[in-house]
Order: sequence, then C-alpha cells, then structure tokens
Amino acid sequence: MWLLKHTGGGYIPEHLVKKYDAKNYDENDAIIISVKNHDYFQEIMTNLQDATCDIYVDFDLIFYTCFIESNLIRVVDKGIKNNQKFFLLSDHKNFVSNIKKFLNLFDVEIINADKYDIDTLYDYLNDLHEKFIVMIDEFDDVKRVEILNELEILGFRLANNNVVSLNPITRNRNFLLKRNVLIKDFLVGHAAEYGSLENHGYKIFGNSNSKLKIVIYGGSTSTFDLFDGENWTSKLYKKLNAMSFDCSVYTGAAGGYRVIHEFLRYLRDGHILKPDIVISMCGVNDAQLSKLNNKFNLYININDKKEYNLGYPSSENCYAYWLRVEKMFKMYVESLNGVFFPFLQPMNLWMPDANLETKMQCEYEGYINGNKDYLLNVTNDDIYTNLIGLFHNQPEMFVDDCHYSDKGADILSDKVLETILPTIKEIYARK
Repeated sequence: MWLLKHTGGGYIPEHLVKKYDAKNYDENDAIIISVKNHDYFQEIMTNLQDATCDIYVDFDLIFYTCFIESNLIRVVDKGIKNNQKFFLLSDHKNFVSNIKKFLNLFDVEIINADKYDIDTLYDYLNDLHEKFIVMIDEFDDVKRVEILNELEILGFRLANNNVVSLNPITRNRNFLLKRNVLIKDFLVGHAAEYGSLENHGYKIFGNSNSKLKIVIYGGSTSTFDLFDGENWTSKLYKKLNAMSFDCSVYTGAAGGYRVIHEFLRYLRDGHILKPDIVISMCGVNDAQLSKLNNKFNLYININDKKEYNLGYPSSENCYAYWLRVEKMFKMYVESLNGVFFPFLQPMNLWMPDANLETKMQCEYEGYINGNKDYLLNVTNDDIYTNLIGLFHNQPEMFVDDCHYSDKGADILSDKVLETILPTIKEIYARK
C-alpha cells in the first residue's frame, strides 16, 4: 500500500513526480492519497488516471471544490426536481465511479462519455440543453475553458443552471487561463493586478481627471472580471455614466480581502487618490474569523504548532469587530474630506427557512458561527447600509456558495446607486 502525501510549497521533487506515475503501480497495489493543496491533488489524480489499482481518497476531499467556487448542489437539485438526465463528461475512472455512486442515490439517469472531443459533445448534446445537466470533470484549466466554450454554443451555460464542474468553474475564464493574476502587496499580502502594474492594484473605469472620483474596496464579490458574469462595480460605473455624470470609479477590491485589508489599503493610498466617495462592500470574509481570539490580523490560516503574536485575546464577535474597523475607516475617510459608504454585503445566511441554494455555504462551521454573529447583532446603524439579507431565498442571485450572479450584481449595483446618488448630486453641484 502506498501513501502519497505532499503538503509543501510550489516545488515538487522529481522522485515524488515519478511516484505519481500510473505505470509504477499494478492491480496488486493500493494507493491512499492524503494532500491538502488542491492543485497538487489535481496533479496526482491526473497522473494516476490510468492506474489499475485501487485508489482511496477522502470523499470530502474529492468534493471540496464542489462547494467552493462551484455550483454543484444548486444544479444537481434543479436537475433532480426537473427529471433531467446527467451527462458526465470525464475520463477519470475513479471519479466517474464516485460521482455515479453519489448520483445513484437520487435514482437519476446517468450517461458517461469517456472522451470529450467536439464530436462527442455534438453527437450527444445538440439541441438537448433542456433535457440534460452536463457535469464536467476536468483538472486542466485550459481544457475546462475549451469545454465550457463549446458547451455554450450548444446552449449549456452557467446562467442556465445546466452545466456544472467538479472543479472551480464560476471564476472568469480569463482568470482560469491565468490572464487575470494576483500580485504581491507588501502591506496587505496581495492585490489584483487588473491588467497593469501601473494601476497599483486598482481597476479604473473612466477618466482619472473626472469631476467625481469614487473608490471601491471589497473582496472577490467586488473584484472586476474575477467571476462569471459582470461585476456590480462596472455596472455601477455604467449606470452613473448613463446618467451623464462625469465620474471615475477605482476598484481596489481583491479576492479574500476583509475589512482590515480595505482599511489598510486606503490608509496608504487615500491621501494620494483623494476620492470624493469611498465604498466598502464586505462582511462575508470577516465571518470566517469566529474562532480567532483577536480578529485584527491579516493572516488567518496559522499553524498552531508554532508561536505567533496575535495580540491580546478578545471576546469580540465577528460583527462587533467588523463594525469597529468600519468606524475607524469612516473617520480616516472624513479626515481627507471624503464621504464614506460602508455596506454590510449580501450573504448566504444560516436561517431555519433557508432553501438549498442558500444552505450551500452554511455547510462550513466557521461561516455558520460568523453569520450568527451578524444575525444576532446587526442593527440599522446609521454608519452603514445593511444589505445582509438582500438575496435571502431569492433564486439565481449567486453563481456558487457566495459570489453574485449577473442578475444579483445588477440588483446590488442598483442598491448602491440608490444609496449614494443624493450625495453624488450634492458633490457634483458644488464642483
């Protein structure tokens, strides 16, 4: 029996790469895979796809990304309710076996194609996008994007809830193809490149010399061109532009940002950018902090076996921490003569009446506890706009566990516009 385990950095030693080769094993072997890094897990499984021996993988590990940046639960739920057939596009035999076991629990018809060239897709799926749910099992990002592009021609689209991947699928395809990248930021760890290092981690809509300047901070839900569909930040700019406002919008959001990342970015850049309006759209990433004794820290994935200084222990809950930092954020924005608009962003919430789509994210204990902190303590405080339940039990608002669909982004941009428009008119009239 072989145990394949790799939890190191980006370099994989040559002797381990050789161990991952399927030809090194026969039917008398058994392989147990134990690896935390999903990229390495994908590489191991790809290299072992032709292995003839038994391969044992934690079932939770196989489905880890089915809940993070995927739409598996929602699409499977829809397919079962509508008596649709499931077309499994995979040549990884171990995955096929496990997925079939999962789907057989629901007594649905499953068709497995062991190859996925364009002819296979057209032979099976042409004009059948209302009858089938297509499940893609492809580790390689480039191939996965190619498949998604071909499926769209046949009418299979994420927005139609008739295509799902067992690997991250809801990311924008430019990101999957590594055309959108994160860059190092020596203050907060990382920033979105947004196409040019010269923009210093900001996506700029409009002319930098415009009459009105708006700066937006947030996490992945506010990051332009990161997930499938148009982001609410670009929608907001287009709506302001359509109203004939001479404005520019700077988006400094990046995936994983919490309120402390946003605050620090503005502490560094605010006196240089000098925006008229600053928007903070966050909350969901801070909900992960429920187990930290002191939440005012940039890094939350800490190895408990080492000694770290995390500050004095505090009983402060997620909501109280978020609100405290937003209040500091507000004071600094106003010290630079700007107007601050913090939003407690829409979330998938743990509630007794939550539907299946809403419950997707609430499989995670950290999110459940963090969400409860917000729900038990949230008020209609004048300092922020409370949108936490905006999408509760509303269909088609999310593309995965927490990221907004194009439809959801449109509604969110309307809410933001409604909130900031009176201030925009006042500022515009003074200039």
